[in-house]
Amino acid sequence: MRLVFLICSILLITNPGLAQSLSVSRFTGDEGFPGSLVKSITRDSYGIIWAATDDGLVNYDGREFRTYIDNLPSHYCKSVICLPDGNILLSTDMGITLISGSPGHYEFNQIARGNVHKVDSLMWFPKLFFQDSQKQIWLSDNSRIYRLNKGNVQVYNMEAAASTNNFNRSFSFAEDASGNLIAFSEPGWAYYLDRNTQSFKKLILSGKLTGIHAMFRTNKGLILVASKEGLFELKISNLQSVATIRKVSSLEISVFAQNSKGQVYAGTWSDGLFRMTQSVTGEYQFAKIESFAEKNVSHIYIDQVDNIWVSSDNGIILCRKRYSVFRRSCLLLPIFRAFQ
Repeated sequence: MRLVFLICSILLITNPGLAQSLSVSRFTGDEGFPGSLVKSITRDSYGIIWAATDDGLVNYDGREFRTYIDNLPSHYCKSVICLPDGNILLSTDMGITLISGSPGHYEFNQIARGNVHKVDSLMWFPKLFFQDSQKQIWLSDNSRIYRLNKGNVQVYNMEAAASTNNFNRSFSFAEDASGNLIAFSEPGWAYYLDRNTQSFKKLILSGKLTGIHAMFRTNKGLILVASKEGLFELKISNLQSVATIRKVSSLEISVFAQNSKGQVYAGTWSDGLFRMTQSVTGEYQFAKIESFAEKNVSHIYIDQVDNIWVSSDNGIILCRKRYSVFRRSCLLLPIFRAFQ
């Protein structure tokens, strides 16, 4: 039997793709989840799941769901993120709320106010958070970019052409291989943060993109830009020179997420969930997660143990790795025993 164990261990190590599949659990109204439209998910230091929904902020401690509405400036929640200090940051249609404390003893403080109309002193439908490599938090509304730093909000006014009325996306962010912050407006204009002037300047592209939904930096330091025309690879040699783009897929991707092993998952607006890989020649492949039946993916959060939490129009979908090599190896036991 020691030989059987050894061979099974070798199979796990040498062929993890064969050994793993994803099991799917759903949290919908049938399981007690309030509402259905989930925009964003995070997990705090206590292990509690937080979900930004169109029906308020929901947390789940593994036993029951709790919904917070009265503590918020709006029940239309867009993005939620756990900060390095353990606090929770939430964006809603009417501004930004900081949540501190411990389970059962939370404090809600609005740190930025919003409005349904464009007003110079207020946010105009803030969207998704982005945390850069320096742990700074960025977000945007329909026309401006913001940086949150120790409770202070720094505003970056952008040109009128960058404004959008899109309900889901405004500006998307990623860092290039040199750590420069790159921002794409939903209409397709690209910018970089000038470190000297601390202002955003236009990045010149070799072609025009429109309908930008997401950005992602690959392990090779290249930036992927997801648009309504498909997925494009952005190559920046110098911030002052023309950045080249090439189309690498026709998928209309909504979000990217990477786990601790470097595996990348891509959600789409209408085609479900995919695992993305890149060949040695630089080509991108997308393998559909067949066990994931939903079509829409709004956001993906991968926790510390690589559980994949998916926000969708049908509640929360949890995807976890499932090992099946030992079940398959039972078919080979007669062969293994012949060598004992």
